[in-house]
Amino acid sequence: MRVTPRLLVAVAETLRLTPSVAALRARFPALHFTACSDDEIAPRHRPAFDADGHALYLVAGGGGGCPAITDDFAAATGIVVAAKADAE
Repeated sequence: MRVTPRLLVAVAETLRLTPSVAALRARFPALHFTACSDDEIAPRHRPAFDADGHALYLVAGGGGGCPAITDDFAAATGIVVAAKADAE
């Protein structure tokens, strides 16, 4: 499944209804999701999408290399769901 801006909107809508990575994995089984706190993400990275209570970052890699945050939708293989500190 390709990560697109439209897909990020669908991910954000799912988070609004059921704020859990388990719900995302059930709805989008072809994607890899990682959960963390937004303050664990280096400040040099900008979210690809700002959802209510969460910042969504694109992840590339995992095919033999270490995953890394990217801003390249074409390279994205998954999404980091980072809970904002004020939403925890």
